[in-house]
Amino acid sequence: MGIVILVIAIVGIVVLMGAKSTPSGKGGAEETVLVTVNGEPITESEFLMRKSLAPAALREGVDKQLLDILIAEELLMQQATEEGLVASDADVDQAIASLLEQGGLSEDDLSENLKTFGMSEESFREMIRQQLSIIRLLNETLTDKTAVSDEEVAAYYDEHVDEFFSEGTVTVRHILISGDDEKAKELAEDVLKQFQEGSDFCDLVEQYSADEGSREKCGQYTFPKGVMVPAFEEAAFAMEPGETRIVQTQYGYHVLLKIDEAEGRQLTLDETAPAIKQQLEREKQLAAYEEFIDKLRSSADIVYTDAGNEMVATPEPPTAPAPEGEDFASCVGKAAVLYTASWDSASQEQLAQFGDDVTKLTVVECTANKERCDAEGIEAYPTWVIGEQHHLGKLSPEMLSKLTGCQQ
Repeated sequence: MGIVILVIAIVGIVVLMGAKSTPSGKGGAEETVLVTVNGEPITESEFLMRKSLAPAALREGVDKQLLDILIAEELLMQQATEEGLVASDADVDQAIASLLEQGGLSEDDLSENLKTFGMSEESFREMIRQQLSIIRLLNETLTDKTAVSDEEVAAYYDEHVDEFFSEGTVTVRHILISGDDEKAKELAEDVLKQFQEGSDFCDLVEQYSADEGSREKCGQYTFPKGVMVPAFEEAAFAMEPGETRIVQTQYGYHVLLKIDEAEGRQLTLDETAPAIKQQLEREKQLAAYEEFIDKLRSSADIVYTDAGNEMVATPEPPTAPAPEGEDFASCVGKAAVLYTASWDSASQEQLAQFGDDVTKLTVVECTANKERCDAEGIEAYPTWVIGEQHHLGKLSPEMLSKLTGCQQ
């Protein structure tokens, strides 16, 4: 498995393909140099261009981290050049063609997007060349250090066997009638009566349910305890398969139909091995990458200019207060989906971080919802999906605030 380096440039390329915003701007004829790396300059215009490619929520308070990334990329590119691993023109052509195909874009579309960013075709090609060369260097240099054997996977499973337990789950379908007044209650009772008299539940979901997130799947959810709001969860686990009832929560009245219930069980090594291997690979990749960068930095001549020192010393701006009436967890629950596994300790730690407010999050437990997680491309736990971006691992409240725009 090749090394995967998550750098803003790669994300930026993807963002660029469908970008609608404009960058902060480029410098004039006389470039402002922020730092030199073995004599090679990193300029303010390059920095601002790359910053503009990041999601809007990540542009504040990240100047030092972004400049560190640019320095690391320059060091890696210099090393790739030294080892004869620089991508060829043909490699660049192939990568651009692949990006255009993935984005469903033509070369004219690409040209227009580049104009929007004030970026020349040559600059874009060099950005692609740099990333291809870095990935090639890391694959050549670090892959052997990040391989995970079957023995390591088995050892991890044995050491953490108590964590690999699939909690009992329940599968229900529901129709949400918004509101807490008598009119909403009467409508819920009427919908239940229609079902009891022979109407198709999925048709009723389509016609009446205010829960847009489950409307296309017949209002169905599969979940363990500790995920849904208490009243909804207690009723779901207390009911018998095939039973219906009306349950009131803070969201309104739910017409609830129980489909099935599965008991908790110990997960086998075969079931958990792929996720364990991915987790161990990710840990090794990060450690190997950081060790490699530290080694390159230790022997490099890195000189910050006054402009560079001023930039990395700039404090983060104060955050705005949260909108009145909406707390942090509720805001995150609307802006993001958290994919977890009941047996994964990191998932449980992430959930525990929210305490009693965990019920306000949008959580998908992947052991019980494998098809949905597979369709979303979830490969490790926990994974936050914010917009169209996947963020692997536990996220702090501060990082979630930056990524979602929700204020603590």
